[in-house]
Amino acid sequence: MSKRGDEVYRVLLDEIVRQVLPPGSLLPEEELAKRLSVSRTPVRDALTRLKLDGLVAQRPGGIAVVTAIDTERTIEIFQLIDALETYMVQLAAHAAEHEEFGVVAAAYRRLLDESGADAPDLDDVLAVNDRFDGMLAAVVSNRLLVSPLAASRSSLMRLRMQVRQDAELIRRAVRLRADECDAIAAGDADAAASISHQRIGEALRHALQRLALDATNASPKPVLTASLHDDRARGSSVTDAG
Repeated sequence: MSKRGDEVYRVLLDEIVRQVLPPGSLLPEEELAKRLSVSRTPVRDALTRLKLDGLVAQRPGGIAVVTAIDTERTIEIFQLIDALETYMVQLAAHAAEHEEFGVVAAAYRRLLDESGADAPDLDDVLAVNDRFDGMLAAVVSNRLLVSPLAASRSSLMRLRMQVRQDAELIRRAVRLRADECDAIAAGDADAAASISHQRIGEALRHALQRLALDATNASPKPVLTASLHDDRARGSSVTDAG
C-alpha cells in the first residue's frame, strides 16, 4: 500500500473505531476522495485493507459499507488472537530480549498504582498495550504471525470502544497483562502462554455478555456464545447469554 493509501486507511479506521462512521455508513470512493483531498486510488486501497480487517463490506453495486459488530465474527477474532498471541508470547519468552518485557510489566503496574481503587485511564492502558504489541512483533519478527494478528487487532479496536467495562474488569485485565509480561521477562514460556490464554478468554466472555445485553436492549434476537475452546459457536437466546 502506498503512503497516501496508508494515511487514508488510518483516518477511516479511526473514524470507524470511534463511530464517527457507525455501522451501516456508506463509503463512496468519490466522496471520500474529495473529503480527504486524495485521488480514488488510495481510497480504494484503504477500503480493500478495511475489508480484510472485517470492518467494511461491499454492497451490490460496488459501494462499501461499515459492517456491524457481529457476535460470530467477534468469537472468530478472539480465537485467532488467542492462537497467535499465546504462541508468540512463548516465542518471546525464549528470545534473547525476553527480559525487556519487565519494563512493560512495570508500566502496567504503575497504571494500577497511580489509579488507586479506580480503573486506569483506558487511553493510557491502550498506549501500554501498543507498546507490548510492538515489542512482541519486534522480538518474534515473523510477518506470517504478526500480519494477521495486527489485522485482527484492528477489528478488536472497535469492539473495545463499544464494549463498556467497569473499573474492576479493567484493573483485572491490566493485572493479567503485567503478570504475562513478568512471565515473559522471567523466560517462563508456559506461564506466559497460560496467562495470555486466560486473559483473552475472559475478554471474549465479557465482550459477548455486553453484546448480548446491547442486543437485548435493542431488539430480542438470537446471539452467539462460545469459549475459546469451541469448535463452532452455539446459538442461544439473549436471555441465556453470559
